[in-house]
Amino acid sequence: YEVIVTSSPWAALQELKDRPIAAMITDQRMPGMTGVELCRRALVERPQMPCIILTGYTSPLDLVQALHLGNVYKCVQKPWDLADLTRTLEEAIARAERKQPR
Repeated sequence: YEVIVTSSPWAALQELKDRPIAAMITDQRMPGMTGVELCRRALVERPQMPCIILTGYTSPLDLVQALHLGNVYKCVQKPWDLADLTRTLEEAIARAERKQPR
């Protein structure tokens, strides 16, 4: 995978406008915007792109908001296992590719 790292959620949104992105992994708690909000905004540019939210603290409200978005594939608890996160990413991308119109 080519991994693109940004320094802010706003930079991530700009990357979505500038290049093709297969999936996004984001932290839930960031300065200025939550991961759920970033995924919500990402829907505008990439409606089929799956988002994976990393969190060390998950409130039930956060999970409900994430699931209602439709593009959040999974919320992953910190600390995550790299093999599990990689598998989750591969599954999310494969699922999104199956949903793409041909």
